[in-house]
Amino acid sequence: MITTINMVKNVLAVLMESSSRGIDARKLEKGVCEVERVVVVHPLHIWSITTSKVLLAFHVTIVQEADFDVVLDQVIEFIEKEFNINDVTIHIEREKAPK
Repeated sequence: MITTINMVKNVLAVLMESSSRGIDARKLEKGVCEVERVVVVHPLHIWSITTSKVLLAFHVTIVQEADFDVVLDQVIEFIEKEFNINDVTIHIEREKAPK
């Protein structure tokens, strides 16, 4: 009975595309912001599509002179290492130059 209840909770969470339990969004955002040349992360979306597969999507603003590919590689490496999330969509944009 207990196993069935837990399974139903997991299935409902997947069907509702709820935020994945066990993923600390604040820690993830803070860690990405600590990657060199990252200015800000916004909006951060984390959801489960199966009981074992988590998806992540967000925008990253980087400093003007940063190399897109280098920052992208560092962000993905951090997410895979710290959170074991392999399915990530990241939109990178440059910080606006001062006028």
